[in-house]
Amino acid sequence: MRKSSAMALAALAALVACGPRQPGPRPGEVLFWRVTSSEVSFVECTDDPGFRDQLKPVAIDENTYLIYRVEKDGRRATALSCESFSAASCSDHPSGIVYEVAGNELFYSRETKDPIGTGGCMLQDAQSWVLTDKGVTLEMVASHVLGLVDSPTDCESLEAQVKRQSPNGLGVQGCIVRFTLGAMLR
Repeated sequence: MRKSSAMALAALAALVACGPRQPGPRPGEVLFWRVTSSEVSFVECTDDPGFRDQLKPVAIDENTYLIYRVEKDGRRATALSCESFSAASCSDHPSGIVYEVAGNELFYSRETKDPIGTGGCMLQDAQSWVLTDKGVTLEMVASHVLGLVDSPTDCESLEAQVKRQSPNGLGVQGCIVRFTLGAMLR
């Protein structure tokens, strides 16, 4: 057997032995995930077009990426913004998002409140993101649990109004909006 054929067989054997990338982030690595799909779904939410038309799937194109750096301790991963596919071109994303890493999943959560209506009612958004690294694909599910808080009388009145305007008779209290992204490793 010629030397080049033996080297090619050795390289092929090494590739077969390693197999595809195993699920889960590795300490110190920077991962570039090209977003390939985007969906939005609603659970127990008003179907009023004025509400749902504002919540569209995340817009994607061939340059839409989800990028993060796994910290050296392997316990956290920081969202990045990059100029190219070189880790040297990356900096921490302006959002400041840092995921907690557990096995092949990354977690992020936060809560926000914004005024809604003309009274003192606030729309509370409890967000919970789960990124599942499946090896060469990734699924991200960002769940937003909505609530009306801080002014019970104003909030009850607002919820009743939303229910009256909704063809399905539902409001926003306890509504869950899920954004699901699919991605492939670059």
